[in-house]
Amino acid sequence: AERPEQDVALYGVRDHRGDDRALLRWEDSLAEFDWNFGGPLIVEPRLWCWDADDDGQDEVVLVNHVGSGTGVSIEELHSVEKNEDGTLADYAFPEELWRDQLSALLTLVKGNNRVWVSLGRELVDITSQLPENLEPETLRGLGTGNVAGFDTDWPRGADIRFSGSVCLDADGYNSWYVADISAYVSYAGGVFTLSDLHLNSN
Repeated sequence: AERPEQDVALYGVRDHRGDDRALLRWEDSLAEFDWNFGGPLIVEPRLWCWDADDDGQDEVVLVNHVGSGTGVSIEELHSVEKNEDGTLADYAFPEELWRDQLSALLTLVKGNNRVWVSLGRELVDITSQLPENLEPETLRGLGTGNVAGFDTDWPRGADIRFSGSVCLDADGYNSWYVADISAYVSYAGGVFTLSDLHLNSN
C-alpha cells in the first residue's frame, strides 16, 4: 500500500521464522512493525496521511484486516507519528475498547415476548432477528462479537468511523449478530476515543 503524494509506502514481509512483519517507509524514515496480514481472507491494507490529531503534524493512518472467517471480520487501526529524530512511533486502537468496554454499554431488555438492545438512549427491537429455536429466557446478554471495521472519507473528510456489531450471548449462538453499531473515532496524544455511538437495526 502506498501514498506517493506523501512519500509513504507499506511493505509486507515474512521473516526467517515465517512470521509476518511490516516495513513502513515515510520519506527518509523506515521502521519495522509486528502487524500481521494473516487470516483466510487476505485484504490489502488501507493507508492515509493527514493531521489526525490537529497538532500541526501529519500522521500515517493505517487500517489492516487481521481476522476473517464465519462470523469474524476484524480490522486494526494504527496511527503512526514521526518523532523529531525521525523515528516512527505506532499507536494502535485498543481491541479492548470495542470488544470489552463497548460490550459493557449494551443492555438486553426483555418483556411481552419481545427483546430489545439498548445503547444509551437508543433502543432497537431484535425480536425478529432471534433464531427460531432460541427461547428469549435463555439469553444471558449481548456482546460485540468478532466484528470491527474502520474507514474514512479522506481526503474529502478526515473523520475516522468505527463500525461493529451486536451479537447474542447464548449457548450455541455466540456468533449470531442482531444489530450494528457505528461511532466516530477521535485520536490525540496516542489515545483513541469512541464518540457519537449509534445503534442500528441490521
